[in-house]
Amino acid sequence: MVIYMKFDVGGTVYKTEGAIVTSAVSEFNSSSSFTATINNEGGYLKTTFDIYDDVTIYSDKDVTDPTTKIFKGKIERIKHSGQAQDAKITLAGRDLSADLQDAIIRPEVYNNTEVSEIVKNLIVKYASDVSYTNVDVTTTTLTRKTFNKLSLFDAIKQLAELSGYYFYIDVDKDLHFKLKESISSGITLNNTNVVKSDFGETDREIYNSVYVYGSRLLSAWQNNFIGDGAGSVFNLDYKPHNTNVTVSGALQKGGIAQISEVPSGVNYVVDFNERDIIFISGAEYGNSIPGSLVAVAIGYDRSVPVIQFKEDAASIAAYGRKVKVIQDDSIKIPDEASDVVDQVLDEYSDPRKQGTIYMHNVAPLTAGNTIIVDLPNSDVSSQTYQILEVTYNFTAKNMLADKVLSINVSKKILDLTDTLKDMLNRLNSLEAKEITDQDVVTRFDVDIGSIYLQVSGWEVSSNAINNSFYLDHAVNGMMGSPALGVNGSQLVMGSASIGGWSIQVSG
Repeated sequence: MVIYMKFDVGGTVYKTEGAIVTSAVSEFNSSSSFTATINNEGGYLKTTFDIYDDVTIYSDKDVTDPTTKIFKGKIERIKHSGQAQDAKITLAGRDLSADLQDAIIRPEVYNNTEVSEIVKNLIVKYASDVSYTNVDVTTTTLTRKTFNKLSLFDAIKQLAELSGYYFYIDVDKDLHFKLKESISSGITLNNTNVVKSDFGETDREIYNSVYVYGSRLLSAWQNNFIGDGAGSVFNLDYKPHNTNVTVSGALQKGGIAQISEVPSGVNYVVDFNERDIIFISGAEYGNSIPGSLVAVAIGYDRSVPVIQFKEDAASIAAYGRKVKVIQDDSIKIPDEASDVVDQVLDEYSDPRKQGTIYMHNVAPLTAGNTIIVDLPNSDVSSQTYQILEVTYNFTAKNMLADKVLSINVSKKILDLTDTLKDMLNRLNSLEAKEITDQDVVTRFDVDIGSIYLQVSGWEVSSNAINNSFYLDHAVNGMMGSPALGVNGSQLVMGSASIGGWSIQVSG
């Protein structure tokens, strides 16, 4: 019982001293990576490999020329080490999901759109060479979803979170967007094929009381007062933006407090931080203080946050209150915040249990699919778990002992890598929060023939070249060159026969 592996780069098979292939799911997505070490004795392979070369890895049991494809991707890192007779080359890279991770989305907004339609639209716009045959229709329609300078990979991950789906790109570069735990691997792990197993459970990632804070919006508000003829300060309920003040129905002119010189004609000033409207009086500006029993109406915009809060009462009763606060300025409406709260409670209100299983044999497993585990001694009896990570560790020892494959199952216990990824996404959101889908980015392109532009609008200018211009002619083939003859003493210029500019603009 021996495991065989074939390592193919650009159609050529190379012998490796060791290779590791990892397929991992991060809650709502699956991606793979590889690392391989190749003997480079005497430097005979020093110029063989290039960044972005295609890599395909095959593996089978007891088949000397394996045909089962377990990985397809690109070389992204090349490292030379050692010297002379001990030289080695280490190659590393990601699977075809790297195209999603490298593509950055310009500001996009979708309203009242079903999730799979958003996924397909993003693929067409930002990864047109990726197909989406296996993108399934969901039951989730988002009232509003905003993306702002986010990677395509993370954008699809957010959509997967909101709909309870997961995704990955297969070895044929087709995107799979599937309901979580709906696709079975068809394999059962039990005492006949398991070498050993480890299971652990934790309450570290339980959240059952969730706050989501979105962007702040301006909302109209009004305070009404009755003047007493003496008081000049009127305190408001909120800090005012865009004030509109009337006294007995007459519109008043306003200014800003704490400015050393108030313009003439001003009736009141605004103290924003103290929430005060202060009417002016004095010899220089006159008396604008409202009289006794005079109606004062102060309209203004108040800044209010988009907030949603929900709890899971059963989870709180069982495990105590576990609070999570999410701040995301890209959330503009309450329905969008509510979708996020529901997703977090659905995913994190119960403890997480994760197991690592080492098994005999080798199989083309995909993280995100399900697998049945029947190990009664570990308190797991015919349970269906999601595959979190699949690792193929191809060393000579492991291949001879048929111990190449290890699998992580159940819900992922978050680690430092997940925390750093979350921090990076939050930093990107913070830096891009002032960028909106209404921003206009102007570019100028000059080209001949066909050109592909991914833009929301375009303007093309063209002009006609008349019969005194000859393509490739030594003289008349140059703009502004003299023509073949002269008209009296006046040179006939090639540029004189160029028509006026004609402008076409996208609709």
